[in-house]
Amino acid sequence: MYEYLLFFHILGMAMWLGAGFALNVLMARGNSGKNPALGPALGPEMEFFGKAVFAPLTLFVGATDAWLVAETNTAWTEPYVLVGLAAFAISMLMGPLWMGRNSAKLGATIAEHGPTHADVAKYRARLKGGAIFLLLVLVVTTYFMVVKPG
Repeated sequence: MYEYLLFFHILGMAMWLGAGFALNVLMARGNSGKNPALGPALGPEMEFFGKAVFAPLTLFVGATDAWLVAETNTAWTEPYVLVGLAAFAISMLMGPLWMGRNSAKLGATIAEHGPTHADVAKYRARLKGGAIFLLLVLVVTTYFMVVKPG
């Protein structure tokens, strides 16, 4: 059972990390001004992506993590377990409270005032910062998961 749990845990983590990386690339491209149609579309798409991709992956990875800890009698105080739990908590809180809200505000601002409104840049900057932070959280978590320092 352990091998299957580990496989699905790593698969979920790889999808989570890959989705975060891809979203950062899309945001950079949309914010660069080189693709004028992409920028305005990012707000609503990011909101959808968070609900349809990130939330389920976060829950899946968290569940397989907990199951692996229970299956292997690993201590919940192991550094790599604590980092994984912290990443889960950060993602579950920051996703809807920061990324979701700012994505919704970006989409609403663009719909109401157009893509050149001053608040568009503010919401894009918030989303960019949040996305980079979450990607770094996932990279650090992956490091702890693989290397298991401490």
